[in-house]
Amino acid sequence: MPELPGGPIAGPSNWRGDQFTDDTSWIDVLFPKTIADIDAALILSKQKGLRAPAFGKADFPLPAFAEQADRLRIELEGGRGFALLRGLTMDRYSKADAGIIFWGIACHIGQVVSQNSYGELVGHVRDHGLDINDPNVRSYQTTQSQDFHNDLADVIGLMCLSQAKRAGESSLVSAATIHDIMLAERPDLLPVLFEPFTIDRRGEPGPPGEESDLYYRLPVFSYHRGLLTAHLKIMDYYKSAERHPGVSRMSQAQQDALTLLWEIAHRPGVTVEFLMQPGDLQFACNYSVLHARSTFEDWDEPDRKRHLLRIWLCIANSRELPAAFKPLYQSVASGKVRGWIPKTKEPTLEPA
Repeated sequence: MPELPGGPIAGPSNWRGDQFTDDTSWIDVLFPKTIADIDAALILSKQKGLRAPAFGKADFPLPAFAEQADRLRIELEGGRGFALLRGLTMDRYSKADAGIIFWGIACHIGQVVSQNSYGELVGHVRDHGLDINDPNVRSYQTTQSQDFHNDLADVIGLMCLSQAKRAGESSLVSAATIHDIMLAERPDLLPVLFEPFTIDRRGEPGPPGEESDLYYRLPVFSYHRGLLTAHLKIMDYYKSAERHPGVSRMSQAQQDALTLLWEIAHRPGVTVEFLMQPGDLQFACNYSVLHARSTFEDWDEPDRKRHLLRIWLCIANSRELPAAFKPLYQSVASGKVRGWIPKTKEPTLEPA
């Protein structure tokens, strides 16, 4: 039997979106000195001919950012679980420059890890004109909304290069808050989310040593060492897993539990919603926070289309994960690099 919390989830990771109506503490403004350091580091990296991912934080010195990076790591793992860094103005940088800056800042927060088995370290979130009904297409490659989910690393980082013509808002929700609302309203359904669900890889091979390249199994909620850890994909990933041989259809209880989870997440006042501005950097803990994006209308001009950069990070103060995560994450120990390792040997986390 899986371990259950046995009651409501306490702590700063349990929050409601309406708490931040008049509280902008989650928006962390970059100080002028930090921006000056970023500009100097950018010039230095270009003089040396450095491009991501071929450099680390020593090659992109940001002394004024050190204290802010420390606070950010603590906030991500142990606090509310998310933050927005604001202060960069994209009219001062090319998109290539922005990519260098994003990589440099990320290296000061944690270890960048691959987003797939092919070693992709920087992802491009934009519309490719693809159809989400294709079981091998991922929703971030379309203009369609992405319902609440999370990714396969300690932290997801996003940098906005350009906005859509209309909409494309980001949304964040606390997994602990969803847990507690379900506990109060449907305690009969909540334990279902602590049982394993089958999740389609949608054409993405699994990490080395995994049993299947077609799908994997993990619960939506896990409870370990006093912490609730979430792992959620959009419904398409659960439904399309049923196309594979040997995969049973989801039970009615599983479908009902997932449906209720997303219905709670969309209730007024539960979610934080905002539109990323060009130059904004968003970071969220994948274990305590679920993220989503609304459908958007894009520009016709290719150079104006909505474009975000995405990085996955492992941080030195990460939690220990439940044992069920080991086949997927390779390591469940606190502070270790997890997920697909894009190098020939496992990288080590630099001390925070």
